[in-house]
Amino acid sequence: MKSVICLLVAMSKIAAQPQALNWTAEQDHQNMMDQLGIKSLRLGPSGDETKPNHANYDESKANPFPNLPDALTLRSGKIVTTAEMWWKQRRPEIVEDFEREVLGRVPRNVPKVMWTVTDTATTLVGANPALSKQLVGHVDNSSYPLINVDIQMTVVTPAKATGAVPVVMMMTYPRGAVPQRPPTPGADPPATEQLIADGWAMRL
Repeated sequence: MKSVICLLVAMSKIAAQPQALNWTAEQDHQNMMDQLGIKSLRLGPSGDETKPNHANYDESKANPFPNLPDALTLRSGKIVTTAEMWWKQRRPEIVEDFEREVLGRVPRNVPKVMWTVTDTATTLVGANPALSKQLVGHVDNSSYPLINVDIQMTVVTPAKATGAVPVVMMMTYPRGAVPQRPPTPGADPPATEQLIADGWAMRL
């Protein structure tokens, strides 16, 4: 009896939720702009030099911020001298700058993602043995069960790796494919081959 009541309560909650909208890309884009209060997008560079947003070809104006802040100096001017100062003081300052000025802030109520390995295969990246794993990240949709969100991801690690390794996020086409390029005489190996050879992993 208790399970039936729980099922009825869950069904009533789903029924009370607004139905998912099958918007076009343009409608979805406009909705996001409305939520953010953006009236119009900034124009890109113009090929007309008489326009205020014309493309810049003057090298003297190509670097408006030549003096980057020192990574190991606190905003107060104090030099970072210990690992504790880095983790507790300087690194949080840099993270704050990136979140505010570059990447944007992660909302506090972001749904959790449960990752599952769906397939594992051995492969070669150039001449380097590697392990390719297909993963699916299922986003917790308990707040809105009418939509399922599953994230597809491929992670390629060196076959010799026995523990955690650094990972570089890369965009490839087709999605998840390990980039392969025939060697060019006299040229450095592709970045993908260098990463695996040096013990790094790739997220594709």
